[in-house]
Amino acid sequence: MKTNKHALITALLVVSILSPTAVLASEAAVNSTVSVQSSNPFAILKGLDNEARSQQYENMKLSPAGWQVGMIISKEPYAVVTSLDASGAHVKIWTGAIARDYNDLLVFWDEIGVDVSGKLDFHATDVEETTRSYFESASQESYRVKAYLGKVPWANIPTDAETTRDGSIKVTSNGLINVYGIVFQDPDRAVAPSLGSVKKLPDMPDAVPTLRTWKQTAVSAVPSDALTHWAKDDILDLMQKSIIDGYEDHTIRPNRTLSKAEFVTLVVKALGIEPVQTPVKGYEDMGKHWSTSMVASAQAMGLLDLKPVDLNFSPDLPITRIEMVGLVDRILQKYAVKGGSGTGEFTDIASLTDGNKASLQNVIYAGIVGGYEDGSFRPQGSLTRAEAFKVISRIIHLV
Repeated sequence: MKTNKHALITALLVVSILSPTAVLASEAAVNSTVSVQSSNPFAILKGLDNEARSQQYENMKLSPAGWQVGMIISKEPYAVVTSLDASGAHVKIWTGAIARDYNDLLVFWDEIGVDVSGKLDFHATDVEETTRSYFESASQESYRVKAYLGKVPWANIPTDAETTRDGSIKVTSNGLINVYGIVFQDPDRAVAPSLGSVKKLPDMPDAVPTLRTWKQTAVSAVPSDALTHWAKDDILDLMQKSIIDGYEDHTIRPNRTLSKAEFVTLVVKALGIEPVQTPVKGYEDMGKHWSTSMVASAQAMGLLDLKPVDLNFSPDLPITRIEMVGLVDRILQKYAVKGGSGTGEFTDIASLTDGNKASLQNVIYAGIVGGYEDGSFRPQGSLTRAEAFKVISRIIHLV
């Protein structure tokens, strides 16, 4: 059964990496350095078992000055800053181990917390991260963005579609794939006999990009109802990025109300998040709705709750302005875009919850939304397609 296989793979990583005399793989290590470190303090970790790595973390001292979210602070082993705040930073270090569980990708990481002085305030080894439906995706390139920090390493892990296109070896479920060459004490058959097509990449940037590089598509004709519309530039921006397209009658219908499902779909496409093929969690009214994969993807990325208080998502209802603000605020938090103080002199926000007011504060400070000329924000008002297009366009250029 799937769960048994999954448990076996996890157990193999934690239990079978026991040898204190583990050696490096025959492949030579890449001697890479990072601008914020005079040398690579993580290099000593490569090839060590989990207990030996834990001992190294006990005595490790780093230099976090200048770190930013997404910064790759070690190229081998791959280590990336996943979050940052006033108290310090969180870093994920890839152990070099991955596995396939049906169409899901399992990646095993070490995780450390670094305070502002450079001392480690916590560490954990062999933390498993699962990316659902990874091998069903069209390309691995979609995962080399900040949305997948600490989930997918910067390595060549081809999807099934890619192996079909280029004739390379398909990643199989026949065991743990050990890229950094840890020598396992237990010669269990569930450890893959070879790396197959999985390998380190020779070229690695200094930081994980926020969003994928958009291939600009020529727009043959501006939609007839966008020619003189105030959101024309935003509409063309998203059309050129193939995030939106028009209707068969050559219109874009910018003044039509947008539903919750449609806005979530825009968000997922704009952020380059791969749609997952798993069910939506918590909401009882999604069923086989057309947006199921998009809503599930937003949940997987932490943009929607996995255990919502309201069990009805109501995907076909118009999204309200305050609902949009809440979702956008989660995007800003995920991509470490800082908010500010003060929500403006709006006349109609007194009844909002403190959480909604805080989200509104952040989104307004980021320059994504504003109020109306009469001094109101209209938090329960609906969102038009044009307004949503402007919000999405600003997010893309901001994060």
